[in-house]
Amino acid sequence: MGVMSQHTLQILKAAVGVAWADGVYSQAERGVLDAIISACALSYEQAAELRRFAEHPFLEPPEQIAAWTQEDRRLALRYAVGMAFADREIGHQERQSILALAQRLSVPENEVMQVILAYRARSQRG
Repeated sequence: MGVMSQHTLQILKAAVGVAWADGVYSQAERGVLDAIISACALSYEQAAELRRFAEHPFLEPPEQIAAWTQEDRRLALRYAVGMAFADREIGHQERQSILALAQRLSVPENEVMQVILAYRARSQRG
């Protein structure tokens, strides 16, 4: 397996926190995380670190987020929305967490809504 940079691992961690927005880290959300781990070709150690983090998430410090590019921020948002749609719906608390994350990431609300709508359309198709 590949070795992902700590920077990219931080992006994934920012997204994982949204899975807890409704107070539950569901089996479906665990499945999405497994798919992300597989797609990103994380090393065994990195996958274990991300899974441990997912069980007890915390927010990334603002100074780390400040160093991210706009594309990094958008990627974290897309991962977060994907985690929220793991159960094919997005609840009020998850939506609020996504909006709060977007604000921390300085991603405009119109972009957030576009990502949410794209995932909603995808979840309705499959």
